[in-house]
Amino acid sequence: MKIKILIVAFIPLAAAIAFSSSARADQTAPSQQTPATSSTEPAQSVWDGIYTEEQGNRGRALYAQRCARCHAPDLTGGETAPALNNAEFKSNWSDLSVDDLFERIKVSMPQDNPGSLSRQQTADILAFVLSKGGFPGGKTELAREAEVLKAIRFEANKPETAGDDETPRPLERDRTMPTAAAASRYHVITRIPIPGDTGWDYITADSEGRRLYIPHGTEVVVVDLDSGAIVGKIAGQKGVHGVAIAREFGHGFISATDPGSVTMFDLGTLAVMDKVRVGDDPNGIIYDPKTHRVFTADRGSKRVTAIDARTGKIAGTIENLGGRTEHLASDEAGHVFLNMQDIGKLYKLDAQALTVMETWQLAPPCGQPSSMDIDRIQNRVFIGCRSGLLAVVDGAIGKIVATQPIGMGVDALEFDPMTGLIYVSTGGGDGALSIFHEESADKYLLVENVKTLPGARTLALDQKTGRVHLPVADLGPLPVATPENPLPRPPRIPGTFSILVVGQ
Repeated sequence: MKIKILIVAFIPLAAAIAFSSSARADQTAPSQQTPATSSTEPAQSVWDGIYTEEQGNRGRALYAQRCARCHAPDLTGGETAPALNNAEFKSNWSDLSVDDLFERIKVSMPQDNPGSLSRQQTADILAFVLSKGGFPGGKTELAREAEVLKAIRFEANKPETAGDDETPRPLERDRTMPTAAAASRYHVITRIPIPGDTGWDYITADSEGRRLYIPHGTEVVVVDLDSGAIVGKIAGQKGVHGVAIAREFGHGFISATDPGSVTMFDLGTLAVMDKVRVGDDPNGIIYDPKTHRVFTADRGSKRVTAIDARTGKIAGTIENLGGRTEHLASDEAGHVFLNMQDIGKLYKLDAQALTVMETWQLAPPCGQPSSMDIDRIQNRVFIGCRSGLLAVVDGAIGKIVATQPIGMGVDALEFDPMTGLIYVSTGGGDGALSIFHEESADKYLLVENVKTLPGARTLALDQKTGRVHLPVADLGPLPVATPENPLPRPPRIPGTFSILVVGQ
């Protein structure tokens, strides 16, 4: 189950980032929100490689989370916010210092909470804006200090003396990459062996903490995302299902069927801190940063439990949901979406009041809605249906706006807001990872179907590298069906449990 750990508060970079001649007027009449321009003659310009590619990629993620709703994912602007990559933007800031632009963002934004961006966040976002404007990267990160930024001049046009005509390198994993160019690149890169022959469920990638959490029967195995090495275990569990990460509190949470509990652990030491009883058979588990709550889908009790992520104590429940609760996703704006697998419905929940706000019918065409993720900018909920479809639902009205065929046995999907790619794992047949590209809010195209292995039904996406991790074990011959076991499963071959890593 995918856990979203980023703090998302869609913050416009502003009408105030200028896009009018007010930027120059502010220099002669400085105010509290608009610092005066330095009188120091800048020694550098934005054409001299004043940020790094890595910093620009950090800024890309921040922009997607906090700016793209108003200014659009491609910086082209919207009804209430100007473009940040066109000639008008560059002209308005030309001949000012980079510190002028930096301070305008830092002091004035976001509009509902001015000054809440840290200096590092401001620098990273500005690095991304510069990269999209065609200004080249270099070997040194964009500074946070005003005295350094005042010495860098913003110039709309490249000076004739500024280096050669080398085209700036694009940032990694560009959302606007052509679908055709991405095709046929994905493949299994490696297979990480994991000791033990018990079952597994929803693995979780903490891209910021660089850890992969693998629920594995009676324990959670923790793997370093960069090296693939096992760095620890959280033992003493029973029937573990999923892991949620609340990084702002330094806590992780494990859902387990014993018959129903959530264990809170320390992200740094992996030490168990507390354990609370929830409903029977808690399956899906997510963290919602808006309410600072962890939500579990207690399918055995047909309810949802909310847990305070700071204290680990139960904050409340939503009872009598009338069906098998499955996957959840948060829009991080006060709502949690919940699939009801056996009755083919989607619930929209109030994450604070703990009530059902909307009930939407998905089946048909989406039979047995299972896996789920969300595009928070477009307000589109992605659902993997065990009837063999990917369904895209408008999160405001509950309408299915698009479908795409997938394989059978889906149990997980994840959306990457940095690239607009949706990854769907299906373990039926030979096993496949289906990859789709979000062309627009209501248009989705298949990029590629990557062969995995039978039973590779869940996944976790590392948003830093774009690599997908799928737990799997080799399977033996399918047993003959009997009246006692009419739908037998093939046995797992001992010693073969591992993590497939798929990437480009």
